[in-house]
Amino acid sequence: MEALRKLATDHPLVLEDPAPQIVVAANADSSINIHVRPYTLTDDVWTVHWYLQQNFKPTLDAIGVEIPYPHQVEIQK
Repeated sequence: MEALRKLATDHPLVLEDPAPQIVVAANADSSINIHVRPYTLTDDVWTVHWYLQQNFKPTLDAIGVEIPYPHQVEIQK
């Protein structure tokens, strides 16, 4: 989660106070869902949002986190 915190805090439009929230939102069947909530000025919300969307996957890839895909086993008789 430290890598996601760094991703958020490194953007110049993200406010230092309050600090971004990085929380585990759910332990789902095939994933752990993490919410990243940076604080920014209203006019900058979408700029920060799209920056984070573009950089989440490369950030997780860089630290070796794999994104799971649901697998189902179908048994036929």
